[in-house]
Amino acid sequence: MRKKMAAALLAASVIYGSLPSAAIAVSETRARAIVAEAKGKIEANDKLGLTGSAADAQTRARDALARAEKAIRDDKEHRAMHEADSADALAGLAQASAELNRLNAERDQLAAH
Repeated sequence: MRKKMAAALLAASVIYGSLPSAAIAVSETRARAIVAEAKGKIEANDKLGLTGSAADAQTRARDALARAEKAIRDDKEHRAMHEADSADALAGLAQASAELNRLNAERDQLAAH
């Protein structure tokens, strides 16, 4: 009876002991995926030559990306995901601001004619 109880406790400890490390691995993988997505947006924005508020959002996105990459190196997955989400959102804001600037310039050019 004691051997069965010990075996059951050992099995439970192995199963439950491995869950946190699996959860951390998933968190790190997700954080790295979000970082990669944000990095892609930032690199695409760099090719556009952003100005004004779009350039400001791009700078803030790049700073958030750097913080996310540091958090991954420091094994702070939740912080990394938060910073990567911020970087991704700011890169999207930079894209939208650049598009708005382009449309405003086009509108002004049409109004001048």
